[in-house]
Amino acid sequence: MATVIQGQPSSLTKFVGPRPMESSQGETLLTLRLSPEINQAIEALMRRTSLPKADVLNMAVGLLKAAVEAVDQGKRVGIAGDDAELEVEFTGL
Repeated sequence: MATVIQGQPSSLTKFVGPRPMESSQGETLLTLRLSPEINQAIEALMRRTSLPKADVLNMAVGLLKAAVEAVDQGKRVGIAGDDAELEVEFTGL
């Protein structure tokens, strides 16, 4: 049986300041206020993956996007064990 992790919008991440600005390369500059816990998690992921902060955040958004799209298609999202059975299921996406 899978452990269920309920996804919820985080009050720890808030948009701050004016609307996001688009750079000349089509990228958007975004200012965020992060809780210390979220910032520490990002820093730990940066060290673990050797990626810059922007890449860690871009990958996190990409992963969430893929998970939400899978749920929209009626699929289950989670972490599977060696036997391909979900050990952890993410819900609320």
